[in-house]
Amino acid sequence: MALRLIIAIIQRRDLEELRRELTAAGFDFTHVASMGGFLMEANDTLFIAVDEQDQEAVMEIIRRCCHTRTRYFSPISPILETGGLFPPAPVEVQIGGAHVFVLPVAEARRLG
Repeated sequence: MALRLIIAIIQRRDLEELRRELTAAGFDFTHVASMGGFLMEANDTLFIAVDEQDQEAVMEIIRRCCHTRTRYFSPISPILETGGLFPPAPVEVQIGGAHVFVLPVAEARRLG
């Protein structure tokens, strides 16, 4: 049977719901706290190893639990950095949802 490793990078606000749903469905995972690069916000990365036939069930749980949100971000203007008076207008950005990578697993072993 083919194994898949699902790596899901999610927004911290979605972690508890996703954790609860994955556990209820019988999927084990490893959770690692992470940090987003653009907005420098707290994220979480989940590593979920599943049989190929369970991949879509996990993807559906992720879709259901991880939501996109609108946030306003105020970039620092070069004018402001040099003593200018007017901050730039906030920019609307979409955050959240999930970035998901699915990798084939050549070998998996439980040691110890």
